[in-house]
Amino acid sequence: MKYRKTLLAIIGILAISVTAIGVAACSQRESLDMLQQTDQIELEYAVPDYDNTEESTVALLPWLQLSSLESHPELRAAFDEYFNITGTVGNKVGKLYYNTDTEKADQNVTLFMVLKNQSTRNAFISLAPMEAFGAMAAEHYADVEADDISAPYATINAYFELLPDQEAGHFDGDSTISRAQSMALLMRATTPVSESGAPEVNKDFTTAVGESQYTDFAAPMNEFAYLNTEKGLNIGAFNTAMSKGEYICMITNLIQADYLAEIESQGFEDIYADKDVTISVVTDAGNITFADAISDASKGVPTDMYKTFETAVKYGFLTEDALEDWDASITKSEAVELFVSMVANYSSNIGNILYTGSDNVVTQDEGVLVEEKSLDEFIVTLPGDKSPIENYQDWVRSQGADYASGWVFIYKHGESAGNQPTYGIYMNENSNRYLERFEVGDYLPDGSQLTGTMEEFMAWQAQDLKDTIMEDGEEGEDYRIEDDGDFVIIID
Repeated sequence: MKYRKTLLAIIGILAISVTAIGVAACSQRESLDMLQQTDQIELEYAVPDYDNTEESTVALLPWLQLSSLESHPELRAAFDEYFNITGTVGNKVGKLYYNTDTEKADQNVTLFMVLKNQSTRNAFISLAPMEAFGAMAAEHYADVEADDISAPYATINAYFELLPDQEAGHFDGDSTISRAQSMALLMRATTPVSESGAPEVNKDFTTAVGESQYTDFAAPMNEFAYLNTEKGLNIGAFNTAMSKGEYICMITNLIQADYLAEIESQGFEDIYADKDVTISVVTDAGNITFADAISDASKGVPTDMYKTFETAVKYGFLTEDALEDWDASITKSEAVELFVSMVANYSSNIGNILYTGSDNVVTQDEGVLVEEKSLDEFIVTLPGDKSPIENYQDWVRSQGADYASGWVFIYKHGESAGNQPTYGIYMNENSNRYLERFEVGDYLPDGSQLTGTMEEFMAWQAQDLKDTIMEDGEEGEDYRIEDDGDFVIIID
């Protein structure tokens, strides 16, 4: 599959201060004018491409629960069809609309919740569904081709309404975005809509950065931002382009907070906290200021930024090659792509890599935790008026799978797995096999074999036979090896 990346010419460089300047609330246009007039030169950075002209059609950001969004109707319908989502606006049914914390259907899910849900996460990191998302975007956007690297993220951005389009029918994925927009995007990707239908107003934050359509959305991300109000974030810095390194720090801090809360609630011990990693593409420049670092990336980065990069690499949120261009301005498509990949990596790891050793499970026996609750004990706790096993299968389906074989949830090709091959996931959280993945042909812990669809199992049988023939190098009564290495099954 071919993907393209476009190199951006960073234009519109101007000098802005990162010290608090006490600017009163003003419009976006006035904010940009102030940037060009300031004479306090501490941080050089670019005015973002996205939503920086009077011609931009970006208005008040919609703040509705996911199932109630009606923007991009054709693309939204295609996305729903791919995931087999049914129902109506405001009342949708399907595995996307499920809250893993409450274990109930939820109309108010976020992209963060969807990526943490193992039954939906893989669709956002696997080739076939991402190609499908890219095709959807190409149908909807004039500036997107199906094989563009940004294409799948155009669809994801549109469906979850992270940052609205500044021109109808154009994604503008290569447009650089500001700290205001980056922080707002991250908040909207992680925060369910409040009952009031509007984000809370943070007066102190507004005083520091000025009032705009992004301010209230950005405020909750201030605690995770590298350049926050405690470090002097002001109206100038807020409205100019965020660097990729800052954005990675913000996502890392947010994920790490979620992770620490998760392991604390479950009584687990973090085994990666003391792990040492070495990053070769960025150096720790010690007490260098961020302004000095961003003006000459070869100097390295401040120690606190470097340590956050270490955390991202150490916990597997990303690989260090993503840090090579840390000083570049983040673009709209990169912001969505990084969020999806980093959260998906985190979600994939948590439970079987990042932590171990709960307070009430301390010994192991033949690969399974001794105090693991048996399936029978679990099944009888489930509600329902059917037999225990039928109640269990109903519950499994409510989690987004098609059925279960013991503790393994099965996701079938053409159904809950979408266009992916059938697979299974071991779902007993108290086992060290938790989240172990099984493919067609594998034998499951309960002794059964994962067969998938008839076509999948026949293909697996044929491949298994071919592998056996090639390994043994012998012909049999029912098959022979051709001179070109192919094999032929003989049917009388």
